[in-house]
Amino acid sequence: MDSIMDRVRGHNRLPPIRNRYFLLADMLLVPAAAGLSFLLRLDIFGIQPYIGTMFVFLAVATFLKPAIFFIFGLYRHYWRYASIPELTIIALATATGTVVVTALMYTIVPLIFDFYLLPRSIPFIDWLV
Repeated sequence: MDSIMDRVRGHNRLPPIRNRYFLLADMLLVPAAAGLSFLLRLDIFGIQPYIGTMFVFLAVATFLKPAIFFIFGLYRHYWRYASIPELTIIALATATGTVVVTALMYTIVPLIFDFYLLPRSIPFIDWLV
């Protein structure tokens, strides 16, 4: 009788979501959010001069933000039971990622690539998206 009840209870469980899937989702959604921030700020007609800037920003954000999320331990938590402390970690990791990417886009990256400077509102919009 116990084994039948165990099977019934086990049938209602959700399949486990591995944290590597969250990393994969971040690798897809971070550039999407960055591209959306450019479209929201510049619209479809004003984005033409900033295409190079957008691709550089997408590349920098795609590689740095998930690394920063990893450093903050976002891929080590069990997110089914997230609460206020985890929300604080997410906000801090996202803000840190935005600050680091923005700092690189204004300091080091222009020394390597030739593009229009990043509009100042893009990092803020990217952080919100």
